[in-house]
Amino acid sequence: VRIGGPSPRFFFAFATEMSMAARERPSTSNGHAIRGRFSEAILAGLARATDPQGRVTGRSLQAFVFNLLGKEAAESGETALTRQEPKFQLDEAHDIVFVDRGTPYDLTVTFPAGQPATLLLGDLVTAVPPVSLDATTALWRLQPGLYLVRSGGSSKVVELLGTGGTVNVTV
Repeated sequence: VRIGGPSPRFFFAFATEMSMAARERPSTSNGHAIRGRFSEAILAGLARATDPQGRVTGRSLQAFVFNLLGKEAAESGETALTRQEPKFQLDEAHDIVFVDRGTPYDLTVTFPAGQPATLLLGDLVTAVPPVSLDATTALWRLQPGLYLVRSGGSSKVVELLGTGGTVNVTV
């Protein structure tokens, strides 16, 4: 700790209580190799447990892991006596931020009827499904980045830089 510096933040996560057994299962994201449920939930949470500001924090990660493990326990028929209960210790006064992706953008694309728009990531290969789609508009909720919108024979590069907001594009 640096004198006069910011207070240290902490985040401790345990798969379960010391006297309880952790659970393993074939991994759906790792070639069905046997992996710990808790470890996979933590890794998934670091990628997907964003709060409304686009950050993965100690609190959002804790909630994500609890929900994911609870869902798995319910689906596998585990009881309160047999299911894995993770334990967390976090600094309630100063939440830790693991990842800050920024506030997402709402990208609305208007296109001609009968020529639905597709959205590709900056790799120009990976298509992103829209959040909503009707006859002439599509909506995507996106993190900052570079995208390509296509409709019919037209395409437009879309740069989403900064802290989010609403962007409208016509192709």
